[in-house]
Amino acid sequence: MKGNKLSRRDFLRLTSMAIGGGLVLAACAPQVPQTDQVAQPAEAAKTDQSETQTEAPPAEIITIEYWTPWGTSNEAEIQAMAAVFEEHHSNIKTNLVIGGPGGGDFNELLLARIAAGNPPDMTTLWTSPPSFGVRGALLALDEEMATAEYATHDAFFEGSLQTCQFKDKTYALPHSSQAAAVVYDKTWLEEKGLLSDPEEFPDTWDEIRALSSELVEWDGDTLKVGGLIPFVSTEGTVTWLYDVWSGLNGSQLYNFDDVAYTIDDERNIELLHYWLSWLDEQYRGDIDLVAKQGVWNSAGSQSAFVLKQTPLTVAGQWDLSYEQFREIDWELEVARLPVGPHGTKSITGSWPNWMCVPTGAKYPKEGFLMAEAFSTYAVYKWYERVFDLPSWKDFPFDVLSRDLVANFGEEKARKMNDFWFGYREDAIVQWASPIYDFASDHINRVFDEVMHKVKSPEEGLAEAQQIVQPKLEETVAGL
Repeated sequence: MKGNKLSRRDFLRLTSMAIGGGLVLAACAPQVPQTDQVAQPAEAAKTDQSETQTEAPPAEIITIEYWTPWGTSNEAEIQAMAAVFEEHHSNIKTNLVIGGPGGGDFNELLLARIAAGNPPDMTTLWTSPPSFGVRGALLALDEEMATAEYATHDAFFEGSLQTCQFKDKTYALPHSSQAAAVVYDKTWLEEKGLLSDPEEFPDTWDEIRALSSELVEWDGDTLKVGGLIPFVSTEGTVTWLYDVWSGLNGSQLYNFDDVAYTIDDERNIELLHYWLSWLDEQYRGDIDLVAKQGVWNSAGSQSAFVLKQTPLTVAGQWDLSYEQFREIDWELEVARLPVGPHGTKSITGSWPNWMCVPTGAKYPKEGFLMAEAFSTYAVYKWYERVFDLPSWKDFPFDVLSRDLVANFGEEKARKMNDFWFGYREDAIVQWASPIYDFASDHINRVFDEVMHKVKSPEEGLAEAQQIVQPKLEETVAGL
């Protein structure tokens, strides 16, 4: 998070709550200064937008309240989106509560206001909307979507919208969706005589593990150079992608279609055995020894990748927005995540920003209209600076984010733009479980215990399955 100095991963970890408390909110935004090197869409909204804008406003002007956990460093982008919204709806003004109201944890304050019956009219959410919605904290938006000007059910990419849905109810609009991939230092690999062409980059677990082994250098207990280390269980990018790594091996942790957990599937057991053998082979069998020496799954400013401790990492595309890539003297490349022994193709994750209307909002219809604007025709005001992939199908995808152009130049930025938008089409459905936070707490715990060799993969995954699946069945039965 820019202004609050808190990453999306830290925010989720710090505010994660058990099912009894129920709900978690989080947010982030890449940290980038504005530049002038970007083409703006000539018309981001539909052609009939002018009709609404030229209508005489009603006699009463109302003001709606929007809470966002994004910090003050993103205030300009939020204000720009709000200005587009207000231009489109001249009878509505907005009160923007940047960073939340203060005086406590954002999530707890929001839930307290919902419980008291005086929440904001719209808010940004950063964890599973279905898990909020089924417990009554968010309004279902389907009736509004059925007659919406822009935010109809078919206006968004299917995978992004599914993250908002449970049992035919839609509890949020997906503002943007983030993906993850292998990010690597092409120059470093070339200098070592190793593969660096994206077309030739390793595309299986065995191949990338072999490349990793060529890079690892130890000096006593100091890991001078690391390879790929996708299993550091204390890192947020790692825990976010557990179900992606499961899918890369042909399995899943949660079956979206069947509404069932499959945590102890044999291919998930195989995944953890594979990681343990990789840990033993290249990293002395000690996950803590590795974890304390760097942040290995990120391309952020303090990551091992940026600090030249490794030429390989797994990162979300938002990391490429950061200033640390503004004047690099080496070439950065991206590649799809490698496929496991039982996988059929490379897939990636999806981490949207969600726009929601809390239960009890004073102006729920107007709150929806603001969520619609932020997720559709006003989203270009965010994307022109921040490299978050819009979920709206009508977004002009030939437009480049300014921060990406500033970091890599227009030609490279366009290549990256095409890569990330294309890869997002292979994203799995995440966040859609009605007990997402509860399940994630237990899945993350047992993965951590397995990587610390406290439990075997079989024992740990069976335990999580036995806890999580009954809770899911209990929750669904009560709906």
